Amino acid sequence: MSANLKHLSITVTGKGGDPNQKEVKQIDIEPGTTPGDVLRSLDLSGYVLSSRTKSSFNDRENLYPLVQDGEDLNASPVMSAGA
Repeated sequence: MSANLKHLSITVTGKGGDPNQKEVKQIDIEPGTTPGDVLRSLDLSGYVLSSRTKSSFNDRENLYPLVQDGEDLNASPVMSAGA
């Protein structure tokens, strides 16, 4: 494993429309990786990433400096306005 990689655990909620369903996925990211990159690589179209300290990440921001190695993030379906 490259010294520049950070390992993240992503808890995916709401798969299949069930808000109680949870699945944990593992991913390694490198500098310059965006939340959009993570979601695409995990085949999570229509989801948003968040953490304990940030309600959601912008799909295009550099995720690498915003997270710690070993951090747990959440992926949840994007909520529609008025839902």
